[in-house]
Amino acid sequence: MDKESILNKLHNLLLPVLTTKEKEFITLGRVYITKEDIWSYFKDSVWCNKDNLRLCDLVSDILLTSNDEIDEYLLNKKIKEKD
Repeated sequence: MDKESILNKLHNLLLPVLTTKEKEFITLGRVYITKEDIWSYFKDSVWCNKDNLRLCDLVSDILLTSNDEIDEYLLNKKIKEKD
């Protein structure tokens, strides 16, 4: 099974963690960042070059990554989409 398939299967398992991170952003007033934005950041930027992904590591990555890092990634992504 390829990495994309594995991540797609893990997405549903990670929904509670993604929801927690989303609520963290809402608390900080960043209501424009959604669970899917957070998922996109990790899937496309963090985990794309990693092998042997384990659920515990993915949970840790989501909870411990700086909110500013995710926000900056999403801002840059939106800028690239406009160009």
